[in-house]
This record gives sequence, C-alpha cells and structure tokens, in this order.
Amino acid sequence: MLKVDMPPPEVKPVRLLPRPLYLAGREALLSELEHRLVSRQVAGTPRTVVLCGLGGVGKTSVALTFAHRRVADHTLVWQLPAEDESTMRAAFGQLARQLGRYSPADKTADPVVAVHAALAGRPGPWVLLLDNAPDLASVRHALPPVGDGRVLITSRSRHWPREERVEVPVLNERDAADFLMLRTGETSPVSASLLASELGCLPLALEQAAAYIEATGEPLDQYLAAFIAQRTRLLNRGRPLDYDACVASTWSISFKDLQRRSPVAVDLLRLLSCFASEPVPLPLLLRPRDSGDRPGRRSSEEPVNGVPLAVAERLAALMDPFTVNDSLASLGEFSLTSPPRSGTVTVHRLVQAVTQDQLKEDERHGWRRAAEILLGDALPKTPEDPGSWADYSALLPHALTVLPTTSSWSDLTARFLLAKGDCDNARELWERILHKRREELGPDDKSTLGASNNLAVALYSKGDAHGSRAHLEDVVARSSIADRPDVLGAVAMNNLAVTVQGITSFQEARHVHEQALSVRRRILGNEHPDTLTSMGNYALLLHLRGRVSEARKIFTEVLLMRSRTLGTDHPATTLAMSYLGMALRECGRLAAAKEMHERILDIRSRVLGPQHPSTLRTMSNIGVVLRAYGDLRAAEDIHERALEMRRRLLGEDHPDTLRSRSNRACVIAEQGKYSLAAAQFEEVLDINRRVLGRENDDTLNTMGYLGVVHLEQGHLDVAEDLFSQVLSVRLRRCGTIHPDTVRAMTNLADTLLLHGRMNAAIQLYRETTKTGRARLGVFHPETLRAMNNIVIAYHVRGEAKEALKLCEQLVKTCRRVRGAKHPETLRVMNNMAYLSAESGNIGEAKRMFSYVLSAVPQVIGPEHILPRFCRSNAEAVLCGRRPDETKTASGTAPPGRGLLVVYDFEPERPSLRLTLQLVAEGRTVATM
Repeated sequence: MLKVDMPPPEVKPVRLLPRPLYLAGREALLSELEHRLVSRQVAGTPRTVVLCGLGGVGKTSVALTFAHRRVADHTLVWQLPAEDESTMRAAFGQLARQLGRYSPADKTADPVVAVHAALAGRPGPWVLLLDNAPDLASVRHALPPVGDGRVLITSRSRHWPREERVEVPVLNERDAADFLMLRTGETSPVSASLLASELGCLPLALEQAAAYIEATGEPLDQYLAAFIAQRTRLLNRGRPLDYDACVASTWSISFKDLQRRSPVAVDLLRLLSCFASEPVPLPLLLRPRDSGDRPGRRSSEEPVNGVPLAVAERLAALMDPFTVNDSLASLGEFSLTSPPRSGTVTVHRLVQAVTQDQLKEDERHGWRRAAEILLGDALPKTPEDPGSWADYSALLPHALTVLPTTSSWSDLTARFLLAKGDCDNARELWERILHKRREELGPDDKSTLGASNNLAVALYSKGDAHGSRAHLEDVVARSSIADRPDVLGAVAMNNLAVTVQGITSFQEARHVHEQALSVRRRILGNEHPDTLTSMGNYALLLHLRGRVSEARKIFTEVLLMRSRTLGTDHPATTLAMSYLGMALRECGRLAAAKEMHERILDIRSRVLGPQHPSTLRTMSNIGVVLRAYGDLRAAEDIHERALEMRRRLLGEDHPDTLRSRSNRACVIAEQGKYSLAAAQFEEVLDINRRVLGRENDDTLNTMGYLGVVHLEQGHLDVAEDLFSQVLSVRLRRCGTIHPDTVRAMTNLADTLLLHGRMNAAIQLYRETTKTGRARLGVFHPETLRAMNNIVIAYHVRGEAKEALKLCEQLVKTCRRVRGAKHPETLRVMNNMAYLSAESGNIGEAKRMFSYVLSAVPQVIGPEHILPRFCRSNAEAVLCGRRPDETKTASGTAPPGRGLLVVYDFEPERPSLRLTLQLVAEGRTVATM
C-alpha cells in the first residue's frame, strides 16, 4: 500500500493577494456583499455572488477587500485564479494539500472534489474567491455544493444568474476626484474632477494616472492637458499599484477574443465608439431604411454618402435586429457595453477611445461618417412637434457630440432645444454653427445668414434683445440688393420688428413692422403665410400698445385669409383666432373671448392633441378670461390642469410652465391667499433668474407680480425694493418711454401711495401720465392706469376738485377708447360716482352707480370684486352714509374710501406671443 506523507492541516488556511492600498467609493458595494453573502446565509448551503463588470473597474479590489475583512471570523479564506481550467485546477490542488486531502502523486485524485469534501464537513464559515472567471460554464464544476461557505466570483462576463450577479460600476465623480487627490497629494478639487471625468471614473485609469503623476511629479492640470492631447500614449504609461496591467493592455485580450468569436460584434463596438459616452438608442439608429437613406451595398468601390464601401457593407449587417442582439450578447461577455435596456446601451469613454485608436485613419473616418449619417437620419424632421421630443431627448447627447455644425442636422438639434425652452444650449449650439459656417462658407452665404438669424431668435428668447438686434440688422444688410431685402432678409426684418419693440419707441417699432410687412407683400403676395405672420405681429404690436380697435381689425383680416387659404383647423388659423380672442378680451367682450378660446381648444385638442403646447396655451388663455370675468375657482382649476400637463410635457423649468405657475398664483392672490401666492411667485422667480437670467422680461414681470402681492399684504418696503429693481433695469434697457418702463414707474408710485407719501406718489404719477399721453397715447392701458391712480392720490391728499376733474376726463377717455361697458370703464365710473357723491352731487352719483350696476352683469360675473364693491358704494350713498374703505382690484384697503386702485397684475401679458421665425433649409419655421 502506497504511503503518502501529508502535511498537517493549518488551523486557518488563508491565501489572498495583499489588501488594496487605496479603495474609494466602494462602501455601499461592500455593504451589499455583506448582506448577500453573510446576512442571507442558509446553513449548509454556500452563498454565491458574482462581481461582474468592465476590465479595470475594480472587481478584484472589491473582492479582496471583502475577503480580508472576513479573515478574522472565518476558518478559511482562499483566492483561486479562474481565468483558465489548468490554472484553476492547480490552485485547487494547493488548497487541497493545505487541507490535507490531496497529493499530486495520486494520479486518480481530483483536487476539486477533495476541496469540496473538505469544505462540506469543515466547521465554521469559509470564503472562496474565484478571480477572473470567463463565465459560468467554466467554473460550474468548481462551485462547492454544500458547506457553510461564501463563494465570491469576479468576471467580465455578465452572463450569470440574475440573483447572483452584482454589477460593479465606475466610481462617481466625487469619489474619483477624492481618490486622485489622496493618491497624488494634489489639492485642487477642480482639476481632480475634470481629470476624473476625462478618465470616465474608471478605477484602473485613475490609478494609472495617479501612478504616472507620482512618478513624474507632473501636476494634475498638466496631466489633464496632456491626456486630452495625447490620450493613446498616456493610456500605455504609468505602473498602477494593485493591477497587473495598464488600461490599454487590460482590454487588448478582450478585443482579440471578441474578434475571434464575433467580428460583427467588433463592428458594432466600432460604431458605438463614435457616439457620446451616453446611452445609445440603437433601435432609433439601426432601424431598416430604404437603400437610398443609409450606407448600403454597391458594386463599385466608391464611398456611399462619404462612407468607405468596406465600412458600408459591414454596417449593412447591423441593420438586422437579431444580429444586433447577438452582438450585444457577445459584447456583454466582456462587459464592453452596459447591460442593454430596450436596445439602449452605453460604452465607457475609454473603451471608445481604445477602440478608435486601434483603427486605421480611413477606417476611423468611415465609421464616424457612418455614425453621422445614421444619427442625422434618425432625427425627426419636426423638432417643434412634442411627439418627436422623446426621440430627440434620446439622441441629443450624440447629436451635440457627433454631428458637424455645418450640417442641417445641427439646425434640427438647435430647434429642438429652443422648442423645449433650453435657450442657453440652443444659443450655444447656434453660436458654434454660425462660427463654423462663417469660417467655411463665408459671412454672406445663405446658410451662414440663416444661422445668424436663428442665433438672434435664441438670443431674444434668452432676453438679449440688443444682441439679437445686432445679428438681425447684419442679416438684413447682407441679404439686400440695392436696399431691397430678399426672402431671407424679409424673415430677418420680421424678427427685427419683434425684437426692437422691446427696446425702442413705439414709432420706431411700428416703422420696422410696416417695413417688414411691405417687403413680404411685395415679394410673397398679400396672402402668403409669411405675410400673414408679419400682419399678425404688427397687430400684436398695436394690441400691446393699447390700440386694441386697430389691432382687432387686422386680427380679423388675418383670420379671414388664414381660414380661406388654410382651412379652420390649420394651426396658423387657430393662432389667428387666438389673437382675435385676446383682442376681444381687451375690448371687454369677455363672453365672446371665452367662446372663441373654447372653440380653439376644441380644434387644437382634436388636431394637435390635448397635451400639445398650443393646446395648453389655449387652456391658459381661457383661465385668463375666467379670471377677468371673476370666476376665480374655474380659473384656478384650468390653470392647475394646464400647469400639471406642462410639467409633464415641458419640464419644471420651461418658460410656459413658469407662466402657468404665475397664472395660478395670480388667481390664488385674488382669492385673498396672499402668503401662498407670494411663496409660489418666489419659486417662479428663483427659476426664472436661474434659467432665463435676472434681466429677462419674464423674470422682471414675476418680480412685479410678487411686488403686488407684497402690497396686498402690507409689506410695503419689500414691494418698493422689488419695484425699484425692476425700474432700474427697465430704464437701462428700454429707456423712459417704453410701456414696460412706464408700468414699472406706476408700480413704484402705487407703493408710495400706500406708504402715505402722497407728494412723491403724485409727482411720479404725473411723470408716468405725461409720458404715457405723449409717447404711448391716452388709449394705452398703462396711461389709463396711471390716470386712475393719480385720481386716488389727489383725493387722499384732500384735493377733491382736482381728483373729480381728472376722473371726469378719464371716464370720457375710457368710453371713447374702450367702450361704455368695458370692465375698466365701469371701474372708473364707480370711482367717478363716488367722487360725485363726495362733492355733494348725489343725483349724478346715483345715476352713475345705477348704470354701472345694470351694465356689470352683462360683462363680468357676480363673484367679481367690481359689482360687489359698486353695490356697497351705491347702498352707502342712498342711505346717506360714507362708503366702505377704498379697495384695490383684489379687495384690499389702501388709504382713502370708496375708490378702486388698479394694480399691475396681468400675468397673461407674456402669452401675447409675437411670432419669431427660424430659417431651415430655405423654409421659415415659426417658433413655439
């Protein structure tokens, strides 16, 4: 009988590589291992967890750290290399000998079986670490079937049972930056974060960079600059601790194995390496198309759409979804892509870099050109349509990275950004587009001028009217022959007319609008859609400047022509109807305005869909009319519904969403819930400042609305500060004669009135009234508001005759401009009736109160403040007592009695949208 001398078993067999010196950001992962392997242990049954992930992500480091932490309370902790059968079998033989169960001299003994037998009866818990296993099939026979143990496996493959698999991600940027600073002794968090991002937060790349920096003494920022410039060379330099190889060599084996197993998967990886290191929506990019729409097979050797024939032929195979799925599975065996989610995958930026660096120059160009074509073809051609936004959102990071700025595809991307309300990124992209086109095509090329026009639109949307104007004036000049603009020049003139009205006088703005309209009539004809767009913009200018009757006539004319040429359901026709509805409201015909907007809502819901931005805008317009009518509950309800849909469709920061929030807050304020309204306006103001800028019109309007709420609450110092800030910006940007400046001055005067500083209030009211009469006209709403409020100031100061005289003039003006039954006319007549009673003319007061009370039900609802307040005044006069205290339009009481103060509380003003036009491939496209 053969006698074998066996070494006595050690008390605690332990074989582990040294514990990693630096391990950052892995405590959560280690806690998960603790939970899976220790807390959920079932007696007698080994627990298995597989750490899988990209090579260099730190799987072994995590496993070793866990194993070292278990040495003290486990009876055996053993690491075995598992990359191939022979190496693993030899390692099992060593462990079996350590356990006293195996001798190499016994040719019939199986070391794996011997280890399993020893572990099955071993008292106390144990840990086996199988490192770098190719897949489940290669190690299935090595997994202990019984015993009080934990088996921890590391593998690049993701093809393991779901319940056992744990994906090891790259580090988050903060942990990666902390690692770099700790490892190198550098103290700049900015440089560390930038380098960590450039390295994709991959632990091996971070360690390799740190080792190089430590060895050379090169600062982080210098290494970062060198890495960006010479990535390939640095990926092969640096001797990382705790790793056997650098990044490039770590993946070279995976690439070779992948090429041997699935050449098509290599082609897919090459294509993916051309996109951004963000989720790539393969179903959008690799969908079957007509042969003319994508690179395909041809008999000649000529490139297909700029793609070399060899690349085009290999790309054709990827149009088959089964082939793509098989390729993703092959890539998953090496974790070279993220796990696919509905066909969407991510490739680490360094995997992309190494993949690209392995290609020859012509191949690299061919795959990049193929990516451009696939991406450009996948972009929907209607970026203003919300139905396309899901696709655009998925493709956006790649469009910004891959597409050349000289292509029309980049214009589509910028249009999407603008439609979604991302004015900053739209502006930035069009700046890049314009710079590149000027450089390659020259400043006078039509594509260059179109980009300049589009950049101007983005600047205006961001609140930079002066910057917008400069670009548009340049386009008009360059696109004119003998001072006669062409079609592109007419587009720029239309946009210029819109832009200048916010920063110039009414006369200058009107002149530019008339020029734009004249040019379009001459070039395009009276009924061309672009001509009608300019007509609508001109009418809106008149509307905003108080010339409501003139505007209404033009709106009606535009609507008739739109209906005749396009039909009643066309979006341009419903836009014309919307303008007319706003004019009807401004004329005091609230019932007709409500009916018009409800008709628009029905058409837009049916044609565009119930959640289209234009449909939601109509809902807001209905809410505005309901609020003017006095039906505050219904107004709040429809604003709330529009707001929730805008949040879902457009996002929390979109300008339309913010306007909905302002509309809702105004209704809440008119219900007397001032604290709630103030809080909501504060939230809107914070977002406006962050997203649109501190001097954007919407931001300044919100500051005004917030100031009004503070007036209502008696927070006069806060309101005065807000109004003063707005006035300062308006004076600087618009000058003294612009309506927005006059409005800001009247707001400040209102505050002085409530402060009891009558002399200062009257002086400012006089200034605004004078400016309004001279520059805006007596018919302008701001002129009339200032005239109304100065009447109250005179009355409070005790100048009853002057107050009565001015009020008589105001009543005549309102009757002539707005009509005898306009709500604002009736408001002023209430004030006139009260002043008449105060002066002793009871008969005149009764007559006017009687008229107001009989007319009010015809135009506004019973819950409005005006009929209730007027009735209270009339009853007081008839009973021979003094009327109630003076009320504001929202029902609060400043100094005085019986008079209605008109505050600036009109958040619907931003919804009066003038139509800016983008240029896209020779066509005009209206902004949303």
